[in-house]
Amino acid sequence: MKIWIKLQKGDKTPAHIVVEMPPNATYDEFLLALREGCHALDVSTPSVLASHHARFMRFGTVRFYPDDFVESVAFDKMEIEQFRSKKPHVPSIYDV
Repeated sequence: MKIWIKLQKGDKTPAHIVVEMPPNATYDEFLLALREGCHALDVSTPSVLASHHARFMRFGTVRFYPDDFVESVAFDKMEIEQFRSKKPHVPSIYDV
């Protein structure tokens, strides 16, 4: 599974990255992928709780705000989404 980590400042996305993560990742695997992405984006890793991991595994998205970071950050939020590829088109009887 791939995750899309994006930093958002207002309406803009100044930086983003896609990172590989195992499907049905454990908390530690999720944290490792997040650390890898944060390192590549040159931002500190937020404080990740078990509830963040659970929310991501259930809904495919989670957000971190400046209060979730120990150091000050120059963005409004960090959003992590499951990167979903398009499903292949399956022809039906209505495709004429």
